[in-house]
Amino acid sequence: MIYVAGCYNGTELLNVLKIGHSDDPVRRIKRIQCDNPFRVKLMYDTEGGRYFEEYLKRSMKEWHLRGEWYKMTPCQDFYDFIDEVKKNYDYARNRNGFSRLFVNAEEVA
Repeated sequence: MIYVAGCYNGTELLNVLKIGHSDDPVRRIKRIQCDNPFRVKLMYDTEGGRYFEEYLKRSMKEWHLRGEWYKMTPCQDFYDFIDEVKKNYDYARNRNGFSRLFVNAEEVA
């Protein structure tokens, strides 16, 4: 399962998001919370494996901060953005198969 977590300072969503893959996103976020000074909450999750995770991360490369952390604003734009990425991914997967989604599919195999 692919998840996106957001960092909060009180009730204010900061512009920092984490994208990851986990069989149990809620448990994974609890682990992330231990090492984070801000409150971390699950913002989005969807079925998907490493290919979709990599596709999403590549789609967000201009907002990459470090590791699996990204900066993006505002939250409403994020939901529109991720819906569009998912549509593009599903279209490419159905049309071309997984191996053509990336220049070098072995990078995520």
